[in-house]
Amino acid sequence: MKGCLISIAIIFILVVGGGLFVWINRDTIVPGVQKIFEVPSYGKKEYIDGRYGDLLRSLDSAAKNGFSVMTFGAAVEKMTLPPEVLYVGIVKGEDKTDVIKRFDWNGSGAMMIAGYGAGTLSRGGVTRKIMIYENSGPWKYMDKFVVYIEYSGDTKSLPSGPVSSSTQD
Repeated sequence: MKGCLISIAIIFILVVGGGLFVWINRDTIVPGVQKIFEVPSYGKKEYIDGRYGDLLRSLDSAAKNGFSVMTFGAAVEKMTLPPEVLYVGIVKGEDKTDVIKRFDWNGSGAMMIAGYGAGTLSRGGVTRKIMIYENSGPWKYMDKFVVYIEYSGDTKSLPSGPVSSSTQD
């Protein structure tokens, strides 16, 4: 019994000491932790919609007008997508259907907030930064569709008008 009380006392002291350490260093620790979980600027809604909003709304419309995975996939395949669109896929339960896949990856990482995000795709020594758009609308035939757009840096400024989904670079 005495050993249990000593163990509990040691655990209590360690928890209080750790809490005190974090409290004293909170000005250093909190911003560091926030930065770890922050989506990069190119993964935020404003950035992605500012460059690819028309394309994404065209995909949303195709999903709304589709009635099956096949009809949505066919509508997407008919679109002229810019070359930086690396992937368009459909998710239904555990099943994933690749509609467009321009880069074959075996490693990935992502951070998402409210349907928009950023991440990486990698294969061998090649890593590509991506912007991510997910739409889990009210469809019965799929749970969501996912779009990966390659981010190659801020090499071009925001377009003065909307980006057209039918324009090929």
